[in-house]
Amino acid sequence: GAGAVPKLLQMKLVLRFRINYSTRWGENMMLLGSTDELGGLTSLAEPDTRKALAAGKGKVMRYISDGNWEFVSVLDSAPAEVAYRYVLIRERGEPLVEGGPRTGRVLEVEGAARTWLRGRSPPGSVSIGPFQMEVRDQWRVSRLNGEDSVLRSDALTRVVYAAGRAFTDPAAARA
Repeated sequence: GAGAVPKLLQMKLVLRFRINYSTRWGENMMLLGSTDELGGLTSLAEPDTRKALAAGKGKVMRYISDGNWEFVSVLDSAPAEVAYRYVLIRERGEPLVEGGPRTGRVLEVEGAARTWLRGRSPPGSVSIGPFQMEVRDQWRVSRLNGEDSVLRSDALTRVVYAAGRAFTDPAAARA
């Protein structure tokens, strides 16, 4: 809820979100969520996520390599939890909102922060620098969007979407 933030969580939080997803040229991965930076969404149900996206909320993630996307968020105080959802922005057509529960993904920050603080000296000291969390996710297929997990498999992507490009199999080249 929107009450006073417990004293424990009055510390800087660095959240690193990562997802692996094989995008095609012109596609981008976006992150929307409950923090102000990610749009301040109170509901991450698909229709609400789409409305927030249309209103310009959310952040474009940075492509690293090999299908890995990343977004780093720095918060002055750590919330008890962060709810979030990934969205694929396609060059043409509707954005593809990740599947999964209506609540989106929920990252429990408070429990992890308490565990982290227990090991500090003196116990509970918050002058030790920011609490850092890294989340590594895999895309959740959305059948509501007509998305089929088979169509997003790496093997099929290599065969179907490699058409028209030079495509060699290193194992076959050695034979």
